[in-house]
Amino acid sequence: MKKAIVTSILFGSLIFASNNVKAMEETPISISQNGSTVKLHINSPGDYYKVFENGELKYEGTSPYWEVELKEEFHKYKIGIYENNKIKKVIQQNVDNKTTICLGQK
Repeated sequence: MKKAIVTSILFGSLIFASNNVKAMEETPISISQNGSTVKLHINSPGDYYKVFENGELKYEGTSPYWEVELKEEFHKYKIGIYENNKIKKVIQQNVDNKTTICLGQK
């Protein structure tokens, strides 16, 4: 009986640990901030990217990296990830001067 309980606990721990690793890998955007300069990296692979701020196109290209200077307290971005000339994923990202909040994927 003890072996069954120990085995169940170990198995459950392994499943929990693998789910945590998967969740960490799926973070859509990595952000580093130094003062008012913010560096963003799109972690989801694609052939092409478009970044919109308040509906205005701010970046388009093949690099998943871009840097922005925060001029206002709060910025809202929509990021389109394209693959084979088709939209693969859209991510919403809010950035402010204190914290960054990922709103997730659509």
